[in-house]
Amino acid sequence: MNAAIKIDSNDTLIDADSSEQMNAHAWLGCPVGARHRIVKHLGSGGMGHVFLAEHVTLGASAAVKILGAHSQPALVDRFIAEAKLLGRLNHPNIVQVFDIGEMDDETPYFLMEHVPGIDLGTWVEKNETLSVKRVLRILRQVACALDHLHGQGIVHRDIKPPNIMVDPDANDAVKLLDFGIAIREGAQDSCFETGLLGTPAYMAPEQVNGNGCGKAADLYALGALALELLTGKPPYDYPSLNLVLAAVLREEPGMPSKRGLDIPGIDAVFERALARDPKARFGTAAEFMDALTRVLTGSWGDRVSASVAVPSVPRIQTPAETRAHTRPFVRGVALVGGGALALVGAALAWLA
Repeated sequence: MNAAIKIDSNDTLIDADSSEQMNAHAWLGCPVGARHRIVKHLGSGGMGHVFLAEHVTLGASAAVKILGAHSQPALVDRFIAEAKLLGRLNHPNIVQVFDIGEMDDETPYFLMEHVPGIDLGTWVEKNETLSVKRVLRILRQVACALDHLHGQGIVHRDIKPPNIMVDPDANDAVKLLDFGIAIREGAQDSCFETGLLGTPAYMAPEQVNGNGCGKAADLYALGALALELLTGKPPYDYPSLNLVLAAVLREEPGMPSKRGLDIPGIDAVFERALARDPKARFGTAAEFMDALTRVLTGSWGDRVSASVAVPSVPRIQTPAETRAHTRPFVRGVALVGGGALALVGAALAWLA
């Protein structure tokens, strides 16, 4: 597949066709199936739009994801595969899909639960501090979702803050979103055979170099997410996608002790979580969380599990030039065809 790519104003590589999608507001008021109506536009990304829908009789809210206009057949297949995959999953920390169908003009859609709250990336930006207690609470729920996925033989491949919804009004309840590039472990990806899929700041080395992407890549991304929440930066903090990809292949990730979080044993946890060799990482998300929790509770004692405030971690700084790849509803990168080769080529050239 040799689709054209471009870099948008936020330095995010996107499918060129996505810049020509129909105006999302044209869908407002449209019926969705026989029982729902679109009432609000929630966001857009490389594959389409997400709206708030309302049941015409009961008034109950749902979310509807509608594929973008002029999508190629491979993207249609990917969209339908995402809906079917989510429809088979049932876990409190994973968004649920209720129905799939076509709009009046035959554009595919799927209906899913409306998740209250805010995506993790935006939520952290709005908070001056994020306590260790809350970090652990959020990460535990993401870990539970990942272990459930992996138990079903599914790899998410795009774990990052914007794909994690947090509801601060419900004890920081978490929902994992956006399974657009998820795949069954060991399966071949027929939609993007020649491209890289994922978000550079959270991609494991094997995901970058194309040597296969199993559950270990998700566990790496969980470690990258944890490092960012605890220190304010992802493993590789560079101002461009090329430099991030090159660093993933060449450099060692930044450790907490080098970022002001000098706690006995914490570097060892992240050295294993972000190991270059997938086999050297933690075997499950729960195993990683157990190790991380032991280190943090060992340092701050009962304060981490108590209801009182605990030491706060730095606010995550997210200037557009370095954080574009985590923008809500934008696939971090879906590099295809020549575009993927060009980007990887640039990264590898930097290594020479």
